[in-house]
Amino acid sequence: MNAPERVSKRGAVVDIGSNTIKILVGEMNGDQLRILFDRTLECRISEGMYSSPPKFTEEAMKKASNGVAELLEFAQELSPERVEILATSAVRDAENREVFRAKIHANTGHRVTVLSGREEAAGIAMGVAQEPLLDPSQPYSITDLGGGSLEWIYCSSGEVEHMVSMDIGAVRLMNRFVKDPDAPLGSEVKTMIKNHCHDIMASSLPERIEPHTNHWGTGGAFTISRLILATENRVSLVEQPPSLPLRELRRIEHELSALPLAKRQHFPGLPKSRADILPVALIVIQALAERLGEADFKHSFYNLRMGRLAKLLGKT
Repeated sequence: MNAPERVSKRGAVVDIGSNTIKILVGEMNGDQLRILFDRTLECRISEGMYSSPPKFTEEAMKKASNGVAELLEFAQELSPERVEILATSAVRDAENREVFRAKIHANTGHRVTVLSGREEAAGIAMGVAQEPLLDPSQPYSITDLGGGSLEWIYCSSGEVEHMVSMDIGAVRLMNRFVKDPDAPLGSEVKTMIKNHCHDIMASSLPERIEPHTNHWGTGGAFTISRLILATENRVSLVEQPPSLPLRELRRIEHELSALPLAKRQHFPGLPKSRADILPVALIVIQALAERLGEADFKHSFYNLRMGRLAKLLGKT
């Protein structure tokens, strides 16, 4: 008698971030997770929200709701059995988040799960743990910088030892410190951003981590930095080595900060939609690297969606 065929399980995870809305569709066949579909929409729901109190605009909610519906429509062709819609920092902060969640539910029939900072960090850790180049026998950290928050995880001996979410996302800090987004970023503004990050990190990060820790970065700022280096080297993104030396991140930030936005939007390898916030994001990463001891980073494509999809399909 033939053994019964193992049936694959399919799922879809939508991630509503401060800058983008992303979907990942995959299937579990046995204990193997295979990605079937991956798409990103540039949809900055945090645009104009960081006032007092933080609040989404009607235009941003409409655009984001339509974006989620559009991505789910693409996913339906793959017939996912389970669907999860996640929201992170921006939705956590918004005073009118329940209005936004109701719009998504009315538009898609699915409810939005708003992750706490620790839940977001745990999902990121789960995703990056599947990075093929990561050596879990060595201590490592994971950094995911978004528009609203920065998640940082430290692992040693294969166990998570420290996990924190800090409200120092690039859009949040740009709205707070950058008075004229069209102008170059002056040294005074850059110093204020970095000092603010150092203050937050001093009370959030451990005083000491193991020497020879490998530092991994995931998310838009790291991906775009790698893309800029790939463009300079005339190779594709995946052909560019994942190593992101701190000196290169500093150089890119210095070059971008010296340009007005109109010229920054034509910087080779930099998507126009990120030209306003990437310098701020790189200042945050520099502050973190200094706090960690002049650390270099490696970029990973593995992320929150990968971790949550693995959980959704029962891999972990």
